[in-house]
Amino acid sequence: MLRSFTIICLIFLLTGGAVAKELNIIFDGSKETDAWLGLLQGIKEANTQGKFLNLQYIIVDFSRLADIQDKSSTIIVSARSARRNSELATKYPSIPIFSVIPSSSVQSRPCAKNILYTRPSSQVMKKVTTLWRAEHLNRNGHARLWHYTFKKYAAAQLNKRFKKTTGKSMSDESWSSWAAVKLFSDVAAKNANPSTLLLNPQKTSTLAFDGQKGVDLNFNSELELLQPMLIIDNEIIVSEISIEKINALRDMNSHCKTN
Repeated sequence: MLRSFTIICLIFLLTGGAVAKELNIIFDGSKETDAWLGLLQGIKEANTQGKFLNLQYIIVDFSRLADIQDKSSTIIVSARSARRNSELATKYPSIPIFSVIPSSSVQSRPCAKNILYTRPSSQVMKKVTTLWRAEHLNRNGHARLWHYTFKKYAAAQLNKRFKKTTGKSMSDESWSSWAAVKLFSDVAAKNANPSTLLLNPQKTSTLAFDGQKGVDLNFNSELELLQPMLIIDNEIIVSEISIEKINALRDMNSHCKTN
């Protein structure tokens, strides 16, 4: 008991006794999804780090969004449709919206400067799968963003933490939601107004964070998170596809470039 009290006093002294700054995270989607579980894991880890920076990440119910005064420290994590995201982007232009479910294609996405995509489109995923299968005949591998057996680049530790917290294996959807919170917390650790920074396309493209994939991840001009992919065959990781190879498959003539 005395040791715990001493630690609490030390933290109090290091932070000057100041009240922790609250950063708001709104989730728009079903709480019966992997996206919700990924969000919870992300917030848990963000608050572990935040204790040393005097930051506290809180989940704000969507019905209370209008009451939030500090929009510069607020994000929405959306597990909803492109149409819903478009409505949110129009209604809340000063709040970054992280879309954590895949769109069918880049062309189907709303043209909005405050929607950031932590997942590539289904079209790109299919192209990566097709390319790999063309090089590996008679194999049935398919492209994924994440896998519960991934061990490199500290991925094993993330999988273990997620499994312990949720009792489930981390999926593409849960990783994407976790990544949104991780990126937000990484930016907040260095900037007093993280959401404002995320709304600046020139700044957003230079942001980089560690998503446990071996390389720093950042956004392209269409606000899509650039990231390596895994090829999974019979629930075994058989290959890693680099960002450079994936970029070669993209349609660079999108009508939604932001910079």
